[in-house]
Amino acid sequence: MPQAAPSYMPAPSTGDYGVARRAAIAFALTLPYISLPVGWTFMMIEDHRRQAIGRICVIWSCVALFFHLLLGFVAAQAIGPYLTSVITMMGKVAAQPQGRDMGSPGSGM
Repeated sequence: MPQAAPSYMPAPSTGDYGVARRAAIAFALTLPYISLPVGWTFMMIEDHRRQAIGRICVIWSCVALFFHLLLGFVAAQAIGPYLTSVITMMGKVAAQPQGRDMGSPGSGM
């Protein structure tokens, strides 16, 4: 007696689409580097509702990534002169001759 092929249809959704959408946007805005691959993963699922949530997550992740990269560039430009002065000061300290330590063996004490 042949068995019927199993059905791979997704289970009916009982969740609220609005909550899922808001959660996806919040996730994408706060952690865009993680939410981008998560959104891609959701877009690979055959359920259309999950694909829509994944698409929202990817779009907002791209928007957030743009602003994260822009703010990172501005922060790097702002901290550049400070880092240059610190590196210059460290170079001067390293170039100074080291005096003999008074407590080291062979110092005559």
